[in-house]
Amino acid sequence: MVKKLDLIIIRGPPGVGKSTVSRLLRDRIGKAVLFDVDYICGMFGEHPKNKEPRFKAHRIAKLISSKLNNYSVIVERAFGFQEDIDDILKLFGKDKYRVYVFTLESSLNSLIKKDSGRPSRLRLGEKVIRLLHERFKGSDVKDKGVVIKVGNKSPKKVVDEIMSFV
Repeated sequence: MVKKLDLIIIRGPPGVGKSTVSRLLRDRIGKAVLFDVDYICGMFGEHPKNKEPRFKAHRIAKLISSKLNNYSVIVERAFGFQEDIDDILKLFGKDKYRVYVFTLESSLNSLIKKDSGRPSRLRLGEKVIRLLHERFKGSDVKDKGVVIKVGNKSPKKVVDEIMSFV
């Protein structure tokens, strides 16, 4: 019997700590590869608000991960659409991977505060954070998986919580 690898989807609104948590999680797991869908879209100069570049990024992640033997996969993005999660699940397949979905949540004020501490080139601004937070809360994602209230937890504590399920 072939041991299944882990496919871990980390989702949440901007500023909740997805990137930091995903990097720490990758390091903790060891044999894991991390894909940031928005970053991959940016590599083609395309915006991830459009479906086509997001789905292209999913395929690139699948292609690269298929070349790595025995590596778990972490995919990170806001994932405000069920179709994105469905596409990843279809590409990677539940026969090869144990699938985990984690939704990181935090208060709007916390997200705004975190955004204001980012380098200016990465800062979205309060108006955009408010808009994206509302969109994320109203998204059509049916299966949010394990919801983790980030609050004042350190990224390491969030990773510890994720690892308790993996």
